[in-house]
Formats: sequence, C-alpha cells, structure tokens
Amino acid sequence: QAGDLVLRRLASALVAWLRRTDVVGRYGGEEFGVLLLDTSPERAAPVIDAFRRHFSGLEMVAGGASFHVTFSAGIAGIGRTGDTAGLVAAADRALYRAKSDGRDRVVIDDGRSGPVATARPVDRGAAVRATSVGRAER
Repeated sequence: QAGDLVLRRLASALVAWLRRTDVVGRYGGEEFGVLLLDTSPERAAPVIDAFRRHFSGLEMVAGGASFHVTFSAGIAGIGRTGDTAGLVAAADRALYRAKSDGRDRVVIDDGRSGPVATARPVDRGAAVRATSVGRAER
C-alpha cells in the first residue's frame, strides 16, 4: 500500500513539475524514465535536482505511519545519434552511481567514461532515470 502511494505521488509530482512537452513514464518496478526534449544534461540536472529536493520533502502517510522518501536520478544526453539503447544504458549507469554514492542525489553520465558531476552539451535532449526509496520518520 505504501509503495503504491509513493509511485502514484511520484508520477503525479513529476508530471506537475515538468513541462508539457516532456515525457514521463514508469520504466519498471520503482523506476521512471523522463525525456526532457531540447534540454542538455547540464540544463536538466538543476531541474531534476530541484525536483529531488521538493519530492524528498513531501510527507507521505500510509497505514497510519508518516514517512519521507529519497529520490535518486541518473541523467544522460541523447546526442546526435539518438541511440536509445545507449541512452538507457548511460542513464542506468548514472542512476546506479547515484544509488551507490549514497542515494538522494542526481548524477550525470558524460557519455565517455561513465557518470561524472558534469557532462558535455548534447543536441537533442536529455533522458533521466529516477527511483525513490521510502524511509520512516522517527
């Protein structure tokens, strides 16, 4: 029940936070994919990080318990080729790095050597893989 609540709140919050031209979809399990059209990873990162702070601050209530969730995201640029398999793999690498570095953060994949704090500009847009994990309030 709590997991379903978090997924519904995450989906509706992402749709409300992003532009109407952006695409949001559940990728599987607790993960979502976001396509920010005409946006470089450098421009996407502050938008997604602001959303991370916003969403992590939302109070969730389920089964009489109050809790907050963390939000991690990996960002990758589409680039000139538009290779979707490579895009998803790059966003996955960045998301894995965000999780392994302690969660509740945003990491950009630079398209060359793996996830880094900065990335090169891209021509067509940025993709985001995101996940959230609940933590109980004490």
